[in-house]
Amino acid sequence: VGGSERRREVTVFADIGVPLTFENVVRATGSFNASNCIGSGGFGATYKAELSAGILVAIKRLSIGRFQGVHQFDAEIKTLGRVRHQNLVTLIGYHASEREMFLIYNYLPGGNLEKIIQERPKRNVDWRILHKIALDITRALAYLHDQCVPRILHRAVKPNNILLDNDYNAYLSDFGLARLLGTFETHATTGVAGTFGYVAQEYATTCRISNKADVYSYGVVLLELISDKKAKGFFTGPGGGGGGGYGILGLCLYRF
Repeated sequence: VGGSERRREVTVFADIGVPLTFENVVRATGSFNASNCIGSGGFGATYKAELSAGILVAIKRLSIGRFQGVHQFDAEIKTLGRVRHQNLVTLIGYHASEREMFLIYNYLPGGNLEKIIQERPKRNVDWRILHKIALDITRALAYLHDQCVPRILHRAVKPNNILLDNDYNAYLSDFGLARLLGTFETHATTGVAGTFGYVAQEYATTCRISNKADVYSYGVVLLELISDKKAKGFFTGPGGGGGGGYGILGLCLYRF
């Protein structure tokens, strides 16, 4: 693809009933206007976009500096475009050029799990809903770890990356930005990715990651679900002070 064409090319993995062109996507976000921004993180900002009447998508505009080389990015994303599971956010398409990179996902109107955790002290949330959310994410991780070829390590399992629809079905997002592992690899050596409080200690100290690091992060999310306490609070004592050996096990004993 020539340079001028690549600057406008959108690769599509799933038909959503309307044309997906560079111009349509940028127009639907209001040229990535802040009023359409529905979230931001280490990889970039996400925008709500209505491509046509009633057809909504989420556009994750990536921070170009985080990714090395368009061709390598192309290869990895095309592999991830084939990944499909009922509890994974669907990667519909993407654009990648030297000047702009964005991913197109299905839009989920229920917000993220962070919102549920924040609202729990103010309103009752049925335990059956929390149980269902927990199981949904378990299924998503099991699929990424055990059924994908090559298998995928998420490296950023946290409430902000767990999205919900209006029926509280949960979907794991941002898996497309994780490092891909070869079929026979058991671990990878890489730079540490993730958010403080959710990163396994052995990963943070050695930069060697396996699927166990994702399981650890998922365990922290579960503790947040059942305790109404943020991850950073797991290392704070009942009176608000630090120390005192009040780690994750201490939290469980204190609350339950």
